[in-house]
Amino acid sequence: FPTIVENISKEYNIHALAKYAYDLANLFNNFYENVNVIKEEDKDKRYSRTLLLKAYMNLIEKVLNLLGINTPSFM
Repeated sequence: FPTIVENISKEYNIHALAKYAYDLANLFNNFYENVNVIKEEDKDKRYSRTLLLKAYMNLIEKVLNLLGINTPSFM
């Protein structure tokens, strides 16, 4: 992500950030659709997957904020 932001700032290529957000959302959607997170019985896997969800939420919020898009505080 930092590399993408750096390239965008050097090249004024803002559409690359929108494409990154779109691709990231698609990858996350595919993951969440195919991988059991909340109902995972193995505590270690559930914990790791929960951390991955939190990392995604952090990253997508930063990307959307850079695009000037407000994110909901909860759903």
